[in-house]
Amino acid sequence: WDFDASNGISSDAYGVSVEYTYLQVGTYIVTLTVTDIDGASATDTLTVTVQNTPPTCNAGNDITVPQYTTVHFVGSATDTPIDLPTLTYTWDFDASDGIGIDAVGAAVEHNYTKPGNYIVTLTVRDAHGAVATDTLYVNVTPVYSIPIIDAGTDISIEQGAQVTFSAIIVKTEYELDSSWFKWMANGLVIGTGKEITTNTFVDVGTFTVTLVVTLPDTNTITDTLQITVSNRLPTSTFECPAYLQKGQSTGELVAIVSDIDADILTLSYSWNFGDGTANVTTKSASHTYTTSGTYTITLVVTDRFGGVSQCVRTIVVNNTAPYVEKISFVKESRLGEKASFTLEGLYDSDGEIRRISWDFGDGSEKVSGGIELTNISHTYKEPGEYVVTVVIEDDEGKITTISDRITVKTDTTLPWILFVALIGLVFVLGFIASRRKPKHEEAEQSSDKEETVAHTTLETTPVRPTEQTQAQVSEEVKQMQKREDILNVLTQPAPQPQPQTPSTTMEKQENVPSPPSPSQTLPQTPQSESQVPLLSEQAEKQLDETTDEDSEGSMLSALLPPGASMPTEDKTEDKKE
Repeated sequence: WDFDASNGISSDAYGVSVEYTYLQVGTYIVTLTVTDIDGASATDTLTVTVQNTPPTCNAGNDITVPQYTTVHFVGSATDTPIDLPTLTYTWDFDASDGIGIDAVGAAVEHNYTKPGNYIVTLTVRDAHGAVATDTLYVNVTPVYSIPIIDAGTDISIEQGAQVTFSAIIVKTEYELDSSWFKWMANGLVIGTGKEITTNTFVDVGTFTVTLVVTLPDTNTITDTLQITVSNRLPTSTFECPAYLQKGQSTGELVAIVSDIDADILTLSYSWNFGDGTANVTTKSASHTYTTSGTYTITLVVTDRFGGVSQCVRTIVVNNTAPYVEKISFVKESRLGEKASFTLEGLYDSDGEIRRISWDFGDGSEKVSGGIELTNISHTYKEPGEYVVTVVIEDDEGKITTISDRITVKTDTTLPWILFVALIGLVFVLGFIASRRKPKHEEAEQSSDKEETVAHTTLETTPVRPTEQTQAQVSEEVKQMQKREDILNVLTQPAPQPQPQTPSTTMEKQENVPSPPSPSQTLPQTPQSESQVPLLSEQAEKQLDETTDEDSEGSMLSALLPPGASMPTEDKTEDKKE
């Protein structure tokens, strides 16, 4: 490779890929020669144009100096290593004076004799003519006698209020720029300018405000004033219901307050609900009154400096009377029975039941007591309709009254039983009376039986009709005697009569017993048809079929009046017969 055909060097590098640095600006012809093993070669060329890299420069920072001050300027620049030593520096200290170059060199100085603002320009140029420029500003301040400035009179304000501070220029030889004025309090800048307005005083106390005026020659002027800040009291209010029921919550009561921003988060709260309970110290609160009455709710808000705001509201707490759904009982009661009463649905929504009083409406003494009288019983002594009144009183004396009617009737069950028994007795007596035969009919039947027996005895010798006939007659006589004894017992008027011992004397015949004489038959109890009602055919049939002594005795025993007893048969007489 030949990188520069004009430098007289034909071979600058060997290889397929090479590199080369051009140090000078210009146009160069690069030649590539390729030779094979037999010595044959080939060439090719290309053109390389090397351009100049311009420099860069920095004149420095802006400067403010008093009048007659010598200012030192130091410039700097950057360029390629080849061109950097060849750079030239020129300065123009006042672009407005028409002089382009006031000084040459990287570091120069200049004395400004007149106050004002000056533009200083630095120009840097390399060997190939490339140029770079940079500027800075020089503020030259005049030098005068120190002005006289007053910060103003002392001020009193309320915490967080806006206040205006205004500087008073007593004496000056030149115009004072507002940027030279600075106001400070507690070591902090609270504003700049000849006059400022601020609301930064949020703490209570007396503070010193200092005005600082910095002149162009670095001289400073200061003056002070006192500001007294008083506490701004917070304001407070809240909303609450005017009326409540005992046991009902007030809901959330929220303190609505206002104060300066610096104090709003430091406020303390105290709620007094006027019923002797402990104060609540949160911003919002709720309360439930357990006793009715008129109460005063007081909210006290205190700020960090002891400032207090108070808000008062009045609330009326009402007591709800006890509630009872009804008196539960049987609407009709029997005389002499206990009537049970129950108060259904009884409750007190905001307290407890203290007293229950029962008035049964019959002139008896009222029954009073506690909740245990929810259930009660009472026995009425006279029939009639009565108003039952219950007075219910809660723990605060609130009363609820409820009434209902009950009907008390005479018990008719026992009279009806006696009446039915009497009717049955009459039927039985009538039936017995209707079954009895007249004495002459009984005599005829006995005579017929003797004839039949006699006839039978004459015709049939092997049979003993005399003993058979005697047994039948004896049985009939016994049945008749039983009926007469029972009838005598049933018709006795006294509840416990002394029963007469039945005695029946039957004369014994040697061979064939004689039928009973009319004087030995049962006495006939006269009864008219109107006195003895007839039984039904079914009842007569039932009595006809009842021949057993135990069955007949059991049936008749059920019909005996109280205190009566069945007559006892004379077994000795039966054995004798």
